Amino acid sequence: MRTDRDVFQFFITIFTHMPQIRELVQDKKSPKASLWNLERVFSHEGTHPYDEVKWTGRTVKMKNALGGDVDLANLEFPDFWSQNAVQIAVTKYFRGRINDPQREYSLKQMIDRVVKTITAWGREFGHLSTERQAAIFADELTHILLHQKAAFNSPVWFNVGVREHPQCSACFILEVKDDMESILQWIRNEGMIFKFGSGAGVNVSTLRSARESLSGGGNRKPPELSNGLPEGALNRPFHINLRRKTVLTTSGERR
Repeated sequence: MRTDRDVFQFFITIFTHMPQIRELVQDKKSPKASLWNLERVFSHEGTHPYDEVKWTGRTVKMKNALGGDVDLANLEFPDFWSQNAVQIAVTKYFRGRINDPQREYSLKQMIDRVVKTITAWGREFGHLSTERQAAIFADELTHILLHQKAAFNSPVWFNVGVREHPQCSACFILEVKDDMESILQWIRNEGMIFKFGSGAGVNVSTLRSARESLSGGGNRKPPELSNGLPEGALNRPFHINLRRKTVLTTSGERR
């Protein structure tokens, strides 16, 4: 399980690989060196990145939980953000329920939620050893996100600044063993990964095929799979129907 420290180090790795910033990194022998020599590249000391752009009011149409149309007006975005970018940010990444006064209405809130959380991790874990480094890091990352020079994946926008231990990775590789408990645990893990906006893959080569015997002996086909499947389907290692919440091997065992 990744810790907040691991997540912050991942952000630092991506952040310092931007060409303009990488040139400023000199002492590469220390694990904390990536930010010891941090200097401003995009931002300007004494001026917040938000004060360097023009902000406008935007309107977005979206659906509520019941499928009805909702017009969200007076949303705050830079004038150079396209309507498509605004639509995605508002409908996918703004946190809070529709019509809840606590719901985010400005890009500033969305960016601040993520940047302030990551910066706080940097201070807590010692990567940002001074307030000056923290201020530079926050301003630089804010500028990068504001001007769309780079963007985080969806789980970051979904979870950072919202959950105590946010899920930030876009994809997970899961393990499954050839027994019922492991298969069910795999589906649970995958469901929780999906819940927080990420995807998952799994190596199923460990599962028995239809031609192998059951753990208790015997070899039979389940009624659910005996009819209506394409030719050759029963030669596949297993059959999973997440909608029906069933997991069957093609040899018939509910593992």
